[in-house]
Amino acid sequence: MQNVRSSMGLIISGVVVLFGLSVSAELSGQQTPPTLVPGTPQAVDRSERLIQDVWEKLEMASASAREWRAMGRKIERAAALRGEEDPEVIGHLNMAASLAYAGGDRRRARRILEEISERAQDQGDVMASADALVRAAWIAMELKDQSAATHLSLKALRLTRSPLLTPAQKDLIEGRFAGPPDMRTALLAGERAAQEARHRPR
Repeated sequence: MQNVRSSMGLIISGVVVLFGLSVSAELSGQQTPPTLVPGTPQAVDRSERLIQDVWEKLEMASASAREWRAMGRKIERAAALRGEEDPEVIGHLNMAASLAYAGGDRRRARRILEEISERAQDQGDVMASADALVRAAWIAMELKDQSAATHLSLKALRLTRSPLLTPAQKDLIEGRFAGPPDMRTALLAGERAAQEARHRPR
């Protein structure tokens, strides 16, 4: 019995050593892919290939929630490979938010929309910034996060005071809130509280 155990031990040890050598050989033959600097031609090319890969998957007849989420994360990576001022970034992030939402990850979708709003505002696109905030507010309502919904909605409504918006754009933003009574009530209550705070004697 002792001899059998010794033999088995030698066999297992041999397999482990051979497996380790095999893995080491494979790893030594692999080259670590270079880190891509966002905005460079190589990074943009990689971004476009990621987008193309997602579009090909979207052409499939159906996809699971997990696949929607995975595609959304891939689009986020594609956006990150582009430069900060690249006009394609906001479009990519909008797509990522939609895919995250379709995959049931509402919190991720909301986070992406808030990022879109900040980026759009930095680029002077007030309409895109407000639109992203409105969509994020609706998701917050779905998540029953009343405080966040009110906060995001008020930020969007404050943007309607921007001189960069046309009257039609302002009406469009405000019209997005003409939905469920609970949203409207929350907005009005939040706006009243904000006005009272501004006019309260110090």
